[in-house]
Amino acid sequence: MGLDWIPMRKPKPSFEDRFKQIFVLLEGDAEENEHELLQRMHKRRQRAQALVREVIRELEEHCEEHCIVESNVTYSETYHGGEYGEDTGKIIRLEDGPEYESPGIEIMRFGHEHEHLQENERELLLQELEEISENHHEAIKAPVIGRDTITNNYIKEIYQETDKTISEEEFMNKYEGCHVLELVKESAGIPLYLATVGGPTAFRGEFLECCEDLIGNDLLCLAWKSKLADKALDYVQQLMAIADEVASATNMLYLKKQDFIPSNPDRNHVSLAQKIHILYAAAKWLIFYGKNGHGFFADY
Repeated sequence: MGLDWIPMRKPKPSFEDRFKQIFVLLEGDAEENEHELLQRMHKRRQRAQALVREVIRELEEHCEEHCIVESNVTYSETYHGGEYGEDTGKIIRLEDGPEYESPGIEIMRFGHEHEHLQENERELLLQELEEISENHHEAIKAPVIGRDTITNNYIKEIYQETDKTISEEEFMNKYEGCHVLELVKESAGIPLYLATVGGPTAFRGEFLECCEDLIGNDLLCLAWKSKLADKALDYVQQLMAIADEVASATNMLYLKKQDFIPSNPDRNHVSLAQKIHILYAAAKWLIFYGKNGHGFFADY
C-alpha cells in the first residue's frame, strides 16, 4: 500500500536496446511529453493515496468496534508504515526457488494501466523481458545455496522447520543455486527505509511524501514512474541537489553518511533532519542500483 521502489532487472549484454523498447511499450509512455507524463503520474499518485486513505478509514472503523487503539500511534506512522526494524521472524526468501514467484515478478504489473496492449501481448512482452534480463542479486552479492557453508547451514535450519516429507538432501537439492537475501551482508542495496513489498532490497518510496515541501510536487510525482537505470540516475541528481542545498544551509550535511534514522521526540511530525535523511537514503539506494545497471519499478 502506497509507493514502494523495487529493483528492476537489467538487460543482458547486447539486449539493451530491446529491453528499453519493451519497457517503453509496457509503460505506455512513448508518445508522452514531460507535461503529459507529470499529469499521468499525478493522477497515479492521487489514485493510490485515495486507496490508502480508504483502507486506513476501514481499519479505523474496524478498530473502533473490535480493538483497543493506543493513543500514541499517529496517522503519519500508520500511513507511512511506522518505524521499521529488522524482521525477527524466520523467513526464507529463496528468490529463484521453485515454490516462489518468478524472478521477474517485479515487472509483472508493467502495462496494467494501459489499454493499448491486449493481455496476451503484455504477457508475451513480459516473458521476453525476463528472458533477456537478469535480476539484482549479483549486485548485492547475495550468497547462493550450495556454494558455501553459511548458506548450506541456513537451508538445513529451514529444513528442520518443515514437515520433512522429503529428505534433507532432496530439500537442499531443490533449492541449490538459489540466492538467500537474508544473508546479504551490509550493502547500499539494502535500504534503511524498508518497503512493504518486494523483499529486503525494496525501498519505501512512500516516505518521500514527507518531503514534498522540500522537493516539490513535480519531483514527488516522478517518484511514481518506473525508471531504467539511466533515468534513475538522472532523477537522483535532482534529489541530491535539493538535499545538499538544504543540508548545507542547516548544518546537516552529516546526515549524508548517517546510517541510522534520526530521532524525533515529536511523534506527530517529521523533522527536517528526518526529511533530509530520507532524501539521502533514497539517493544512496538509487545510485547503488543505477550504477549497477538496474532501474526501479514503482509499485503501489
